[in-house]
Amino acid sequence: MKLWMTIKEISKSKISTSCALWIFIVPAIAKLSTVIGTHGYNDFTFKLVAPHSFILLYFAAISFFLGTLLYTLACPPFLKAVDNYNDFEKLKMTEFNLSQSLEKFSKIRAEEIISIIRKKIGKANITSIDSDQALLIEAGDSLDSIMVESKNLIKCFWLVHDYHQSTRLVFQYIIMIFYLCGFGILLYILASNLFIVLNTI
Repeated sequence: MKLWMTIKEISKSKISTSCALWIFIVPAIAKLSTVIGTHGYNDFTFKLVAPHSFILLYFAAISFFLGTLLYTLACPPFLKAVDNYNDFEKLKMTEFNLSQSLEKFSKIRAEEIISIIRKKIGKANITSIDSDQALLIEAGDSLDSIMVESKNLIKCFWLVHDYHQSTRLVFQYIIMIFYLCGFGILLYILASNLFIVLNTI
């Protein structure tokens, strides 16, 4: 399962981008709530929210923070930079950028992606090479390479893009677990506090 693009969208959501802030804010609010809850006002005591919600909210923020941190460290830079071929063109990227995204591949992975390009697209013919209508795609430290026709750049882009999505699957699953835990906790907080409110009506 290819999850990098889904993870990228979640990492850019307001929940994820603000999670680091909530890690510091939640303990402060919890402390304030405790202070307020222990002092009477006109013979009444009150609390901001259910006490256990602060603990759960803190863990939700931690889950989103860890998920986003792992995304930042583990997601291939190429996928962070572009979502589709339009982004690729807007950033004025070329076949050099495709090769650059593959340069740190192991020999096995380099041979695999070059083999996929050769199978799906094929090599450029002599005429294309002689007329400068061919592009060089390289991969890995050993520089496994293939020449493809210029008109097939968009196909090369999607092959490389899709291949990157299939890398580091363990990290993809771990990050999604963190995010799902975060969403699950938030839903539980919402449901439990709604239940409390309904019971007081």
